[in-house]
Amino acid sequence: MMSQSLSRTMAFAGLGAVALAGVVYAQSARLPNTDGMDQLLTEVRGLRAELSQASAASMRMQLLVARLSLQEQRIAALARQATEVQDHLAGATQEKNATSEQLTRLTAALQGASLPADQQREFEFELASSRSRLVEQAQRELRLQTQFDQISATIVSEQSRWTEFNARLDELERALPAPAAR
Repeated sequence: MMSQSLSRTMAFAGLGAVALAGVVYAQSARLPNTDGMDQLLTEVRGLRAELSQASAASMRMQLLVARLSLQEQRIAALARQATEVQDHLAGATQEKNATSEQLTRLTAALQGASLPADQQREFEFELASSRSRLVEQAQRELRLQTQFDQISATIVSEQSRWTEFNARLDELERALPAPAAR
């Protein structure tokens, strides 16, 4: 009986040892190495931070590219407007010069000739009309010159903003990590 009891005890002890080994194995399989887990967690956090930074940089880059494009459109529209005003200004100057020459001819003709009274009145009327046109043309020329100067100043300002946006894009580009060598 004793040998049976010892055999049973040994069998239970063996079974207990196997069960204990199984429990220890299961515990070690469920609980991974905490150092490795900490390293993995740190790496994931670092990747998330880099992804967040890259996303923010991408958004800033897209906004700046859109602003840069709008600035280019503004500058192009202002340049067209400046060209139109400059063309009108050239026409106004040409008209003013022609009227001035006509006024000079009329004045010379009126001073050097003795004309009948009705022709004299016509020349004087034409002279007064030319002077009035010359004043209007000079005022128009001045308005167009002022408008051109304002547009030119706006173009300079918008080009400055364009340069600023472009510089900010350059900064963002330099902040991006260099592409990996292949």
